[in-house]
Amino acid sequence: MPELEHAGRFLNSLVRKAQENFDPGSTQLFDTTALYGLHSLEVSDGRVVCKLPVVPRNMNRFGTLHGGCMATLVDTVGNAALRTKLDNTGVSLHIATTYMLPADLAITKPLNGLVC
Repeated sequence: MPELEHAGRFLNSLVRKAQENFDPGSTQLFDTTALYGLHSLEVSDGRVVCKLPVVPRNMNRFGTLHGGCMATLVDTVGNAALRTKLDNTGVSLHIATTYMLPADLAITKPLNGLVC
């Protein structure tokens, strides 16, 4: 089992890097950072298809799309698909995401929101 001190140092190093890049004067919300560049490709009854370029702003320290950004995309694109069926969508009560493998960043993949 790893030492507890190692976990603390790891977390502190991530926080330190985030603080170095933080702009306290920025008025951007989290969604602005995570969703900037999102484009809808198709909107139909119960379905929304979008694309988002993966750029350094929405990557993690391993150079892949950040899991929090992915969860935001699931929430947003899913709610957009729901909006094709309902007047209001409300808020997500539960989102479960399973991350299998990082996507190849050189290939743009569509994001599909589907109401079943």
